[in-house]
Amino acid sequence: MALTAAAAIGVLERHIAALLGYEPENFHRVLQACSVQYGREGESLQLPGNPVSHLWFIAAGSVMISLPVPGKEAQVIDLLLEEDWVTDLQGFLNQIPAMYHIQCMEDAVLCAFDRESFTILRKELPPFAEGFQQVLTDKYVALQQRTAMLAGMDAQQRVLWLMREKPLWFRRVKDKWLAGVLGMSRETFSRLKP
Repeated sequence: MALTAAAAIGVLERHIAALLGYEPENFHRVLQACSVQYGREGESLQLPGNPVSHLWFIAAGSVMISLPVPGKEAQVIDLLLEEDWVTDLQGFLNQIPAMYHIQCMEDAVLCAFDRESFTILRKELPPFAEGFQQVLTDKYVALQQRTAMLAGMDAQQRVLWLMREKPLWFRRVKDKWLAGVLGMSRETFSRLKP
């Protein structure tokens, strides 16, 4: 069952307060700056080559980021569930065309910030900028961990790493996408998965 717009805003409010450790003054401005969007399973939020106009907070559902590879299946870059943020960051911040494809893996409820509102919030509300910096830091650390996993572990170790680090993914995400994020074929993943 999809969240109502008010419930989605509530999830965002709790997330930001938990991220910062407090509810900042003028918090209502952040909540007013976003719009609630509903995505259907398989629906694209962002296509490569298009302008990147939004940053989304996932209030419910799940989203995948992939990189199209000519003549091959797209490379899965990241899988994101509730209470996470998603965009083509380089395109969003630098106003260049998207490199990545972002699509809903399940029906999703998203709190969307357009670029103009986001820029104003970062400039005028230091706690919002602080929270976004924390999100970027967390994403960078996760990227480093995934890179180390891919470079330093064999296929079996990668499956065990994913089970330990992202157990919820095994219940919610299709095997082909789990295999993709681990850098292996679906057949190899199916053989190694406990």
